Amino acid sequence: MALQDWGRFAALCVAFSAVSACSTFVTSTESDSTTSSGSSGTGSSSEAEDSSSTEVSASSSTDPTLDPSTTSTTTSSDATDTEATEGGPECGDNVTQAGEECDNGELNGEDGDPCTPDCLNDVCGDGHRGPDEFCDDGNAVDDDDCANDCASPDCGNAFIDDGETCDGVLLGGETCTGLDFAGGELVCSKTCQLDDSGCERCGNRMLDPDEVCDGDILDGNTCVTEGFDTGTIACDDCTLDVSSCSNFSCGDGVINGEDECDGAMLDGASCESRGFDGGTLGCTGMCMFDETECFECGDGAVDLGEQCDGVEFGVNTCLTEGFDGGELGCNASCDLVTTGCFECGDGAVDEGEFCDMDDLNGETCASQGFDGGTLGCDAGCGFDTSGCFECGDAVLNGLEDCDGTLLGGETCVSQGFDDGALACLASCEFDTSSCMTFSCGNGIQEGVEECDGSDFDGATCQSEAGAEFTVGALACDVPGCTIDSSACCVDAAGGCGDPADCCVGTCDVGGSDTCVCVVAGDACDENADCCSNDCQDNVCEPESP
Repeated sequence: MALQDWGRFAALCVAFSAVSACSTFVTSTESDSTTSSGSSGTGSSSEAEDSSSTEVSASSSTDPTLDPSTTSTTTSSDATDTEATEGGPECGDNVTQAGEECDNGELNGEDGDPCTPDCLNDVCGDGHRGPDEFCDDGNAVDDDDCANDCASPDCGNAFIDDGETCDGVLLGGETCTGLDFAGGELVCSKTCQLDDSGCERCGNRMLDPDEVCDGDILDGNTCVTEGFDTGTIACDDCTLDVSSCSNFSCGDGVINGEDECDGAMLDGASCESRGFDGGTLGCTGMCMFDETECFECGDGAVDLGEQCDGVEFGVNTCLTEGFDGGELGCNASCDLVTTGCFECGDGAVDEGEFCDMDDLNGETCASQGFDGGTLGCDAGCGFDTSGCFECGDAVLNGLEDCDGTLLGGETCVSQGFDDGALACLASCEFDTSSCMTFSCGNGIQEGVEECDGSDFDGATCQSEAGAEFTVGALACDVPGCTIDSSACCVDAAGGCGDPADCCVGTCDVGGSDTCVCVVAGDACDENADCCSNDCQDNVCEPESP
């Protein structure tokens, strides 16, 4: 065994109180060591024995965590019982606690596991073959079947020999995923054993040590097991994700848990289903039914939610209900009955009313002192005389067409004539005797006509379109007999304000403000560009002689 491991081994022996076992192992090891060292002829066998014995003894006597009176007499089983009684760490429970360097549960001490049966990290010379060791016989003999560095004698020859799982870059075709890891980098240790420390366990859909979940493997965990009421649990980085879990809450608008109701959600309940005669069932802030507005009809008292009860109406009358009079009633549901009330608008002339809707009680405009018109009934059951009239009062009202000079904005034209002067008769009706009707299309310009056929009443392009419009001719539109000057245009070099003003070419707006055109031989796009009004193959032709 390597010298640097002696002190650690002695401490392990004392910690587990296996003194007799340690003594036996030390004696055996010393014997091997003596034999090995004796062959070299140094004669230091007794010195090594004394040194080793002293080292173990010193470890036992100087460890401040142990009781000196029990160090040499307590057995291994006694120590275990004491440790369990005192509630200390329990090696093998898969939880690394104080006093332990590691704890992989049932894997502790398994061949190739990095944790020994005593929950200590594996080291070369502890008699347990760890993941980076070719062998480990636990002794200090270097020329036996297992070298003191726990490595393969052939490690590094670029060939995977017996007992090796890899050699250099040769991994025997293995990968992290091939070894049931999620990914990562698999390498070869200096002892020619596969080193999976760079592999990623989380994500391999297997519950490895220290994982509570992996992917969709939740190990039976749910939102409920985690203390929530509902939701969907998930796994994130091999730890439980409860972000989608939730608890039932009064006020969330959903009836759940111990809720009777929640806000406006009453689950179909009503005052009637709760044993009352009527009313409005509510919900308290504690999600319990609120029955304060429910009532029982028939007890002779007007309760909250009742309009009446028997002959009791509280402050209610026909008047408070918007009627003009009458007597209220009360039904079996404690609702007001207004069939005994009357009001203006029921179509019957009651006491205090002059009329009611179409019932004018035999009255007319004439009986009300007007010349004529239509009598009406207003919303207060009084006469509406706005449809009655008195002709000659210089007020245009009722069914009057006009009154004196008041024509209401009407003219002969608005009355369907072409021209003339509208007047008002003594009967307040329109007088159209001075209105005239013209006949557009008879070739005679008359009345309001601008033209008729070729009769333009002296109008020309210049008088209608402007002094520069010296070319073209007026037209007369039918119907309407209105002048159309769109065929009038400005000759070349004439003043213009718009390209459409020019007969040929275009208007040099902002320049000379005159009509200009393209001369023969120059490029053009259309006939109107050319002075000759003739564009052939995008070139202006000469003007016709």
